[in-house]
Amino acid sequence: MKRLTLSIAALLVLLVMSIPASAQPRLGVIGGLNIADVKADFDDAEMDVSNKTVFGVGGVVDLRLNKNFSLYAQPMYLQKGALVTQLDTKLDFPFKFAFLELPVFLKAEFGNSVRPYLMAGPTVGYLLSADTEVEYSGLTFKGDLKEVTEKIDFGLGFGAGLRYPLSAISIFVEGRYTLGLVNMQKGGTFTMSAGPITEEITWDKEVDAYKNRGIQIMAGVAFALGGR
Repeated sequence: MKRLTLSIAALLVLLVMSIPASAQPRLGVIGGLNIADVKADFDDAEMDVSNKTVFGVGGVVDLRLNKNFSLYAQPMYLQKGALVTQLDTKLDFPFKFAFLELPVFLKAEFGNSVRPYLMAGPTVGYLLSADTEVEYSGLTFKGDLKEVTEKIDFGLGFGAGLRYPLSAISIFVEGRYTLGLVNMQKGGTFTMSAGPITEEITWDKEVDAYKNRGIQIMAGVAFALGGR
């Protein structure tokens, strides 16, 4: 993992160094849905994991490398998570995570009046919050998962989109799949509480391992500094 991270970092440095001094960036805003899920290795056949639709919003920095290729960064606030259901009790445990996310993609763009594009690259996230809750016997138990969740998430993203230039303004829509490469299970003990009633739950880093993943559907507007 460290070798892969260093290799990608070196590639990004080379890409940045190759940007012509005359390159004009496109800056903008982006937002949309994240159909979030986790790849779980829970050591319990009585647990079911399903996706959870959340959202993300942020900015766009698109640095052109040449006519068809650009370095495409999207710093954003992105929610992640999943819905975990205990099958024998039918209890739902929604995992609710919030990240400061930075995808950095190499984008290949084609066409003229309408410009389709492909993109791929790494994404790094910093955990802002992590919590869950469950309804049981008429009570709502809530738990803070931040102490048992790794702070840094790292993954790869692949996607495609369409950009429609309108003079200096462009509108765009895109979709992508992100695959988490980090086991976000830190392990340890956290507390579920409903008023004065508390219960401690212990997780194991390997037994309860999981990785984030998701399908993001986004749209936005970008402003070209210095032209199309």
